[in-house]
Amino acid sequence: MAFLSGLCGLKVDGAVEPLGKFLLVKSAAAEEVTKAGLLLPKSQKPKQGEVVAAGPGEANVESGQMVPMSVKVGEKVLYSKHGDLDLGN
Repeated sequence: MAFLSGLCGLKVDGAVEPLGKFLLVKSAAAEEVTKAGLLLPKSQKPKQGEVVAAGPGEANVESGQMVPMSVKVGEKVLYSKHGDLDLGN
């Protein structure tokens, strides 16, 4: 279980635990300039962060077997803007 208090400035009573195939990711600061010196507009910056909590996975529709998550807590991940919910900052 992960505690949100302090991660994004929100106050949450209790723990937050992702369900199914969902993750709780702490966003990393986006780079303003590439290694080659190119300036990145805000819309083009890759979203990256560290996995704080991960759901257990989800059941395969055909077999009913549980398919565990392929990422673990502490791993660095890239994600799309369409797959996130901004909780502040």
